[in-house]
Amino acid sequence: MFDLELPALLFVFLMAFLAGVISAISGGGGLLSLPSYIFVGVPVHYALGTDRFAAVAGGLVAGFKFYRKGLVDVKLLIPSVISTIVGSVIGTGVALLASEYIMQRVLLIVLPLVGFYVFKNKRLESGNKPLPHKKAVTLAIVVSFVIGWYNGFYGPGSGIFLLLIYNRLLNMDILLASGNSKIVGLVSTVTSTLIFIAAGKVLILLALVASCFNMAGSYFGANLAIRKGAGVIRPSLLIMLVLIFIKAIKDVL
Repeated sequence: MFDLELPALLFVFLMAFLAGVISAISGGGGLLSLPSYIFVGVPVHYALGTDRFAAVAGGLVAGFKFYRKGLVDVKLLIPSVISTIVGSVIGTGVALLASEYIMQRVLLIVLPLVGFYVFKNKRLESGNKPLPHKKAVTLAIVVSFVIGWYNGFYGPGSGIFLLLIYNRLLNMDILLASGNSKIVGLVSTVTSTLIFIAAGKVLILLALVASCFNMAGSYFGANLAIRKGAGVIRPSLLIMLVLIFIKAIKDVL
């Protein structure tokens, strides 16, 4: 398959499965899957496109699982999706003109603070009553736009940040915040994937097989997150924040 040896293929598929598990629980699975394609010799642009393609399949599984369990606030979801599409388009445009230099250094400050917050708040519950609908919608639009912009401009950890902001700023239950963040993130990934397909930067056969493994991982991860709640989401968040922080340091050096 695309001149990749069996051990290389098995490694990619294993990482696709694990990425599905992590993305369904907390987000950030791409930090595992994307480097695996590059490691086995897939050119960077093809790795990006193929990884996004596989992530769409996993995102659909996780998003549907949360939706079916009633863990999605549809009234907040619709304006959030529209907002994040606009933000992603603008962020991508800015990325084409600007350097990642500033964002990488901002992350070196922000990530330890976010990690400390997650570590300190052991239960990750909002602790407050739900916001009035109009205020919640307004905040959801703003937050989704900003995270969509960030995802288009830089990317790492966008799903994690969205989950945490929904949880604390909008006072959403951690599972409800996770469900909404999964679908909003999925929309952004679908948009990006369509662009990569149009550019011919997706290895379709490899992506289809990796999608199956990503879907299996997402199914397992979503079930685990729904059953265990913050008990599994919080440790996963901490681990992925550490990995994103390491990546940010590597990018700066």
